[in-house]
Amino acid sequence: KRVPEEIVSPLRLSELPARPNFMEEKQLTGADRGTLVHRALSLIPLQTLRGAESLPRAVHQAVHELVERGVFSGEELMALNLRGVAGFYESELGQRLLRSDLVRREWSFNLLMDDRRGTLLQGVIDCVFMEADGWVLVDYKTDRIIDEEAFCERYRMQLNWYGRALERITGKPVKEMWLYAIRKGKAYIVERTDT
Repeated sequence: KRVPEEIVSPLRLSELPARPNFMEEKQLTGADRGTLVHRALSLIPLQTLRGAESLPRAVHQAVHELVERGVFSGEELMALNLRGVAGFYESELGQRLLRSDLVRREWSFNLLMDDRRGTLLQGVIDCVFMEADGWVLVDYKTDRIIDEEAFCERYRMQLNWYGRALERITGKPVKEMWLYAIRKGKAYIVERTDT
């Protein structure tokens, strides 16, 4: 016997997806954009920036070379705040970094801080550079800043822990700690505390 065919109503256009899933563009979050900025700041060869006539042009060229090598995708390049990255290297703090002979970027560490309790401090220092009288610690931030004082206070403890860890690991003093706000293009010094 034949089974009667089921009558199915056709889909309305409003029920059809605009594009298949594989064609949908992924929207980058703020955290994704921040990660891109950190990657660019850690991977741009400093030697190409030292003595460059135009830092924005040198940053642009360096990042495009990273795209050609497959480090960044074209979509990531479009989302990357190149102006903010170049702005850091043009700033007084960025210029000091470029003059330093010893720069460490994305420096991860594990450090046993308290033998009795077994307190382990783990972290990744965005950037440190050496000057004649000690380390300069820099942490890049891509936050939207409304209250500058609250912004600095929010990260003070983190920078203090990183500063202590850096001194214990290297045996050299940390003379300055900075937050650099990429979106605002401004550096904020963070005072040491003894917490």
